[in-house]
Amino acid sequence: MILKSEFFRHKDSILHYYKYGSGVKTLICFHGFGQDAHFFKSLAERLSSLYTVYAFDLFHHGKSECRDCDTAISPKKLSAIIDAWLSAQKIDSISLCGYSMGGKIVMSLVEHSEVRIEKLLLIAPDGIETNFWYNMATYPYWARVLFKYTITHPGIFLQAVSFFGKVKILDKGIIRFAKFQMNSVSKRKKVYCTWLTYRKIKPDVKKVAQKLNIFEIPMKVYLGKYDRIITEKSISPLIRQVKSYELFILDKGHNTLIEDVAREKNFNF
Repeated sequence: MILKSEFFRHKDSILHYYKYGSGVKTLICFHGFGQDAHFFKSLAERLSSLYTVYAFDLFHHGKSECRDCDTAISPKKLSAIIDAWLSAQKIDSISLCGYSMGGKIVMSLVEHSEVRIEKLLLIAPDGIETNFWYNMATYPYWARVLFKYTITHPGIFLQAVSFFGKVKILDKGIIRFAKFQMNSVSKRKKVYCTWLTYRKIKPDVKKVAQKLNIFEIPMKVYLGKYDRIITEKSISPLIRQVKSYELFILDKGHNTLIEDVAREKNFNF
């Protein structure tokens, strides 16, 4: 059920997105790492009578393009791109949905965008709890050089991951996820480029919660009971500051959670 596949150019960036449904309300969705906008098809079908759904490809995923890997996009630039797209579409109010890494994008938009936000749907959202390993890979210059080296020389990374598994610093599920995402040159390049491009997108959880509270924006959060990547503990810095929210924990893992939410009998948004 794809109505349109479209592109939007803003300065040196090109966003690709799919438009689903024909509802009077607008829902904008951002997927997780290693996915593309197609992953919201099942959710869009579920909501198509109420919403027109716009699912965007993240940079370095699908057909969206940005200038290069090493130039980080700032929260203000990210917001400016989406605000410019909204202006071109003549849309003045939206709801937002983010899965995994897309949750970080959505929360950044909540914090920085001037558009009126009606509802927020977070599915196993990344970006709430600061991750030490992510910071080490993206911020210190020496660590970025080492990380780039692993694109063509993955031995160091694989040895490190195995060691962290043996000393129980990393969960086995996270180790499997990391190894899968780094098992080819193209995948390792995607990891490097994505992390570097989005390294400045770090939502201020306190400001996000304040905006949700002030404007009384309803928030629903879905987690997987067997998800070892995003847990109830990792999202607690946000939900403990939000006055009103709904939290649902499905008897699922991480990777198929968008489809799992769409299949929920009592799901509504």
